[in-house]
Amino acid sequence: MICNMGYTPIIAHPERNGGVRRDINALKPFLDMGCLTQLTAMSLTRSKSNASARTAEMLMERGWIHFIASDGHGFYRRQPVLSDGLQVAAGLIGVEKAERMCVEHPRALLKGEMPCWDG
Repeated sequence: MICNMGYTPIIAHPERNGGVRRDINALKPFLDMGCLTQLTAMSLTRSKSNASARTAEMLMERGWIHFIASDGHGFYRRQPVLSDGLQVAAGLIGVEKAERMCVEHPRALLKGEMPCWDG
């Protein structure tokens, strides 16, 4: 497994995965292996009737998300906007934790460090 090779996989947008949406606990074995997760900010801003939005909220509340990302692909298509998702996340888990997921945790990874989850 890749974890045994010294790498830490980051699972991108698990809230959009059909298996996770059907059974949120399907993600737990991967978390237990040490995988990290990255939520798409726009998933938090969608209508609560949207399956991805409901799953995103549940994952945030369980503490199963490590990063919040824009999923930006360019200036015209899928612009890299975090602010609205950050605001929703702050309402769910608090401003400090939400900001760490958008700024400090990614910065640590870019430096080759593991983010500090507790502080």
